[in-house]
Amino acid sequence: MSHPRIFAAFLFVTLAALAACGTEQPEPIPGKMPMPTKQNNTPTNASTGNSSTGNNKSGNNTTSTPGALVGDRCESDADCDFDHVCDILQQDGYCRPITCLLGCSGTGGACVELVDYGEQCWARCDQIEDAPRDGFRCETVGEFEVMIPEDASSEIHEHDALLTALDVICESSTSANGDREFTFTIGPEDNGFVMVPYSLGLLVRPVTLVLPSGEEIDLVYDYRHHNARYSDGSLLIGGGIYGAVGFSWAIQVPYAPQFGDMLMEGEYTLRVAGEDDMCFYMASSRGKQTIDLNLYFTNVRGLSAVNAPFDEDFQKVLARFDEIYAQQGISIGNVRYLNVSREVTTEFAIIRNITNARKLMGWGRARSEELRDNLSVDIFMVDSIVIQGGTLLGLSGGVPGSAGLHGSASNGLIFNSSLIGVDNAMVAHIMAHEVGHYLGLRHTTEIINDLEFERLVGVTDPLEDTVECSSVSRLAFDCPDANNLMFPAAPQRANFLPEVTEGQKFVLERNPLTH
Repeated sequence: MSHPRIFAAFLFVTLAALAACGTEQPEPIPGKMPMPTKQNNTPTNASTGNSSTGNNKSGNNTTSTPGALVGDRCESDADCDFDHVCDILQQDGYCRPITCLLGCSGTGGACVELVDYGEQCWARCDQIEDAPRDGFRCETVGEFEVMIPEDASSEIHEHDALLTALDVICESSTSANGDREFTFTIGPEDNGFVMVPYSLGLLVRPVTLVLPSGEEIDLVYDYRHHNARYSDGSLLIGGGIYGAVGFSWAIQVPYAPQFGDMLMEGEYTLRVAGEDDMCFYMASSRGKQTIDLNLYFTNVRGLSAVNAPFDEDFQKVLARFDEIYAQQGISIGNVRYLNVSREVTTEFAIIRNITNARKLMGWGRARSEELRDNLSVDIFMVDSIVIQGGTLLGLSGGVPGSAGLHGSASNGLIFNSSLIGVDNAMVAHIMAHEVGHYLGLRHTTEIINDLEFERLVGVTDPLEDTVECSSVSRLAFDCPDANNLMFPAAPQRANFLPEVTEGQKFVLERNPLTH
């Protein structure tokens, strides 16, 4: 009997971790899935760029001229300089190195971070002989004036933009026993919601939810299958790009079919304990079954936002992920390809502790000032995750995650992507499992089952149609739930489509991230 490699759920710190697995080659994937298109680099209102000449002073000024430098027009990688690729931004391409780590400044470029692109190598306008080509403009970003797409934002959204996007409430009333009270309204079109109180200090502890009917739900004992019961947020203060969110606590309603009657039209009140300043927001689900992904690259296997949209192995991973979620009627929506900064790439390519994991998760960016634009999952791809001597395959920022709270240290998920090109189906399985956590799914069976774990979060999956294994360590892949997507051990071979029950589908459909 083969011993399983375990998915370990660190729910005390609201992280779901997936342990190391084997690297056997998967069997061929049946059927042919459409490949997701590169959507982040296609400004919807930009010019098509129909000029026929390049722009660099290098003299490479004709269309598709081999040796073209940063910013020159191209149709394929062969048209660009050595070690550069053709990044399709408009209907034609933009020559650039794969990352800003090498080959940018020496070829007329500058490494500049834009909100819709992450850090990329852009052509410096003082190196352009003529005016910017159609569809682009010159814009001063930081130290440099660079040629960027016409509709690209040159600003990184600050914390105020995030607050606007999430319609955050920081003013609250006080209950009779001193708890903070936040009110919000659910409409007739909503089929579920995630409420997120978060602290600007150390502590946030939801205690009661008052339904529109007046019924009070005890969130400590009766509705407890969501993240930790308490947490010291001191390690998270200053984490994330905004540096203002100490700890967030996402609660999904309903998190199982038997709690469906908690969803009703009208005004809710959430009571939260804590002495520090805190804020609150709510995001609702409208039942549109697509999921948007923001893919952040740390140069694993040489992959970046520039070449990943055209990398055969990476696109096979996304296609397989799409196939897994298609079973429950959820498809990939927008896929944004983003590079993290050079400093982040150097520091976090290997995650060695939970603090570093939190810091990387906090690198996510708000997409705009509109809530719906921010209901997407940040996925950070790293070379490996080695924590306390164990190699993990994935970490989720919450069960569920704090939908839309980009830039906080509890945002998104991280996964080991070193198996891309070795076992693409396994990588897709890992990604799908971790996204399942972020959308609110628990393990079908918890490996940790001691009294403290039971007191904090409970050791049993609240879904009534998932089966539980009496002993994963003893039965391994003979467990009755071994083929389920949320089984706590990675499969030996990911040559099957993992099962998703109707109860699990119910949860996924009611998370605002599947909007």
